[in-house]
Amino acid sequence: MPDQDLRKRFPDAMLSLDDEQLRIIEKFGTLKSFKGGQSLVEAGARDPNFYVISSGQVDAVEFSTGQPQIIWTGGPRELLGDVTFLFGRVSNVALVAKGDVEAFEIIPENLR
Repeated sequence: MPDQDLRKRFPDAMLSLDDEQLRIIEKFGTLKSFKGGQSLVEAGARDPNFYVISSGQVDAVEFSTGQPQIIWTGGPRELLGDVTFLFGRVSNVALVAKGDVEAFEIIPENLR
């Protein structure tokens, strides 16, 4: 799977949370565990949840070329989600655990 890491193109687009922000996330999110290869969000899912990685890494995989491509890999303290999720649109990417992952799951209503 080719790596098209968006961090190189858009370094300011990745959201890494500080300690205070993580404490807020803990109030509104539920800690979930995922095994390697398990999807947090499937491409095409409507109203997907947001995630903040507590430990591990998650690949964002897109399929616009017909072949899966990792467009970036998120790590601890990073928010996984897209602003379109807030508007009830479908996910354009799949979020897939890269090894064991713990992440806070936040439903869109709680993020709003």
